[in-house]
Amino acid sequence: MEPLVLYVDNDIANLVQFETSLEGALSYRTATHPAEALRILDSEEIGVLLVGEVGADFLEQVRRSHPDTVRLILADALVLDEGDGEKSPSIYLRPPWTAQALRFALQTALERYRAARHRRELEAKLRAAERVYALGVAAAELAHEIRSPLGSIASNLRMATDALCRLRDARATDDDLPAQVDAVVRMLEDCTEAVAAITEITRSMEQATSSSEAESLDLAEVVRLTIRTLEMAPDRRGIIGLEAPDLPRVRGHRTRLGQVVTNLLTNAVQAAQAAEHDDPRVLVRLWHEGDEVFMEVRDNGPGMEPEVLARIFDPFFTTKAEGGTGLGLVISRRIVEEHGGRIQVFTKVHEGSRFLVMLPAAPNH
Repeated sequence: MEPLVLYVDNDIANLVQFETSLEGALSYRTATHPAEALRILDSEEIGVLLVGEVGADFLEQVRRSHPDTVRLILADALVLDEGDGEKSPSIYLRPPWTAQALRFALQTALERYRAARHRRELEAKLRAAERVYALGVAAAELAHEIRSPLGSIASNLRMATDALCRLRDARATDDDLPAQVDAVVRMLEDCTEAVAAITEITRSMEQATSSSEAESLDLAEVVRLTIRTLEMAPDRRGIIGLEAPDLPRVRGHRTRLGQVVTNLLTNAVQAAQAAEHDDPRVLVRLWHEGDEVFMEVRDNGPGMEPEVLARIFDPFFTTKAEGGTGLGLVISRRIVEEHGGRIQVFTKVHEGSRFLVMLPAAPNH
C-alpha cells in the first residue's frame, strides 16, 4: 500500500489550489482542522503531512504519535520539519506556489518516508533474527556451562569407583585405610558441589530475570576448589600454582564466579600445554587494591596474535580444533560484569597470556 499525503489547512481556497496542483499525480487526503487530521493519521498510512496555518501544539503531537511521517510546513518558504525541535530548510519557494515545485517537494518527502519505513521493517526483521539467535546462544551457554560440572562428576565417580575397588581387592593395612577412605569422601564431596552447580545453572536458565542468592564469599576458596577439581586429571597435576594472601571478601554467586575461574584456568592450562616446551605453567595470583579484589591468571603458552586477541570475546569464536564452543570467555565476561567487575587481557606472542579480573570488595569488609 502506497503512503498518502495529508494536507491540513482551514482556508478552503488553499485546499482547492492544492488539489488542482496535484491533478492526480499523488494520492492525498485533506483536512480543515487538527482533530480531523489526527483521525486520518490514526486510520491511514500518511507518509507526508503538509500543513498551512496550524498550531505548534498540533505539530508536536504528530511528532510524538507518528514520528516517521515527514512534516512539510507552508510558510514564507516550504520548510521541512526535521523532528528535532528545529525546522531545517528543504526547498524554498516564494508564493505563489507552483504546481511543479509542490509536486517535487512532496515526492521527495515521500521517498524519504519510504526509506524510513523500509529501514524500520529491516530493523524489525533484525530484532526477530536476534531473538532466534539469542535462543541459540542461551542453549549453547547452557550446554557449555553444564559440561564442566558433568565432567567433574564423571571423573570423580570413576576415581571413587576405582578407589573402592582397590579397597575391596587390596590387602590394605589399617594405616592405609583411613587415608584412602578420606580420598573417596573428598571425591564424593566434589560430586555434590558439581550437582549443586548444575542445579543453579538450570535454575538461572528457567528464571532468566533472576539468579541465585548472592553471598559474601572468599574468592581464594573458590579458586582453590576449582584448582583441586581441574588437577584431578593426571595431565594437569602440578601445572597450576596459586598465590593468595588474606583478601577482602567479594559479594557474588559462588557457582557463577566458579564458572569464570574454571573457564580461565581451563583455557590457561590448555594454552600452556600447547606451547613448545616441557614445563607448562599456570599461575593464579590474588591481591586487593583499595575497594577492589584482583585475580590474575597467567600462562606460559604461545600467546595470541593480534587478530585472535581482537575476537576472543566474540560469541562462537574459537581457535580450538575440536571441543570448543567459543562461549567460555563470552560467558565469563558477562558474569564478571554482572558482578560489577571487569576483565582485561594482555598477551604477547611466544610469551603467554594474562587475564585480569577485577571485582568490587564486599561492603563492610
